[in-house]
Amino acid sequence: MLQQSQPVFRIRVAFDISLGGSILQHGGTNMSSNWAADAAERLRKSQETKRQQDAVMLERRQLLKEQGPNLWIQVREFLKTKVLEFNKNYGQMVLRAMDTKEGEFDVKFQLEGTVSEMRARFEATSSQQALTWTYSGAINRDQKAGSCSLHVHHPATVVFQDDVGPLTPEAVADKMLDGLIPN
Repeated sequence: MLQQSQPVFRIRVAFDISLGGSILQHGGTNMSSNWAADAAERLRKSQETKRQQDAVMLERRQLLKEQGPNLWIQVREFLKTKVLEFNKNYGQMVLRAMDTKEGEFDVKFQLEGTVSEMRARFEATSSQQALTWTYSGAINRDQKAGSCSLHVHHPATVVFQDDVGPLTPEAVADKMLDGLIPN
C-alpha cells in the first residue's frame, strides 16, 4: 500500500536592521561599506603614530650622539682637575689620571705600596649604560661598580642620570673618585 505524502510547509523569515547607517544582517555581521573606510582610517592613524614615534626616537638618538661625547669630555676634565687638586692638598702625588684609549679613562691611587684603580668607560651608543666604572686593587674591595645613563631632558638637553636623578659631569666625577679614596 502506498502512502500519500503529506504537504510540507516551510516558512523562512529574514529581517534587516539599520542603525546609524550600518546594516546588520545574519547575526550581527556588519555588511556596510563603512567598514573599509573605517579600517583604512585606523591604519592611516596607526601608521602616522608610528612615523611620529620613529621621528622622536631618531631625534633622541641624534641628541645623544651630539651631546653625549661632550658630557664625557667634561667628566674627564673634572677628573683631571680633581686629581691635581687632591694631590696638591695632600702634599704628594697619590692619584694619577690617565687617558688610556678612546672612551676609557683611568685614575690610579698609589700610597705606601697600596694600589687601587678606577677605570671608566664611555659608550655614546648605549644610552642605558653610557658611562660605567669599576674599581680594582687593595682599597675598597667592597666598592661596587657604578654607572650612569644618558637621558634627554626638555628642551633637547642630554644629561647623565643615575638611580637618584640627573647628575652634572662634576657630580659624576666626584662619585667616581669617592669610591677610589679610602675612608
